[in-house]
Amino acid sequence: MNIALTTLHSPLPPSERAWRLGSVAFWPIAKYGAPALIGLSNVPLCAFRYLSGKPCPFCGGTHACAALFNGDWVGAWQANPAAVPLLILISEHTLIWIAEGVRGQSFTAHATIHRRSE
Repeated sequence: MNIALTTLHSPLPPSERAWRLGSVAFWPIAKYGAPALIGLSNVPLCAFRYLSGKPCPFCGGTHACAALFNGDWVGAWQANPAAVPLLILISEHTLIWIAEGVRGQSFTAHATIHRRSE
C-alpha cells in the first residue's frame, strides 16, 4: 500500500485574499477585548447562563482566552479546559489563512492511498 500526500495550490480571488488577511484583526480584538469584557461586571458574558442560570460548555472561554494571552496556561486550563485546544486550533488556522492571503494561493493537502496489485 502506498500513501501519497499532494498539495494543491489554487489561486485566491482578491476578495477571498482580503478576507483571509483580515483575520489578523481577530487577535487584537481577542487580546484586549477579553480582559475588557471581564472587567465589565454588569454585562453578562454568556447569554445561555444569563437566561438559564446554568453554565454552558463555553463558560470560562473568555477567561481562558485572557489567561492565554497573558501566558497563564494553568489559569486558562482551569477556566475552561476545552477552550485551550480550541484556541490553539484557531491560532493555527489563522496563521494558515494569513500565509494563504500573503501568497494569494490556498493550500489544500490531499492524501491518496493506492493498493499494490500483485
